[in-house]
Amino acid sequence: WAVPFLMQKYGISNETASFANVMLYLGIAIGSPIAAKCSDYLQSRVKVMSLSAICATTLFLAIIYVPDLSLNAMFSLLFFAGTFTGGQILSFACVKEAVPHHMGGTAMGFTNATVMMSGIIFQPLLGLLLDWAWSGGFDEYGKRFYSVDAYQTAILAVPVCLFLSWLLLHFVRNSKYS
Repeated sequence: WAVPFLMQKYGISNETASFANVMLYLGIAIGSPIAAKCSDYLQSRVKVMSLSAICATTLFLAIIYVPDLSLNAMFSLLFFAGTFTGGQILSFACVKEAVPHHMGGTAMGFTNATVMMSGIIFQPLLGLLLDWAWSGGFDEYGKRFYSVDAYQTAILAVPVCLFLSWLLLHFVRNSKYS
């Protein structure tokens, strides 16, 4: 939902909005190994995941709600949001370290399946929230028109879930570094 949100908020083309969205994934690609190195240096996966979650929450809230951001500022915020979101990769290490060695493959498979299911859950969830926030308008082609406010309402689910993950991390122990 980021691409149509950016198109609506900035009045930009699909191609430009898609490129902006790529900045998020570029940030994840760079942030993931940085998070791993930081967790080894700090000897705490939980601290790095907590910092990642709260920083990503803040950045996504800025992306969604700060008015009049330049397009370059939005590109930067998306990149840094992705960089901090890269901390989620540490969940795989936490899971592997928390289970007996002979169950590592099963635990990793379950973790990966859970991550993959998030797309199955979040795409329709954001669509439902978007429909809930829809003002009832249609565009010139007869398709539903969603305002920036409707997108903001729907996409708010992302920082809310990141914040919830930050809260839940208070109950996770560092298995490797304890």
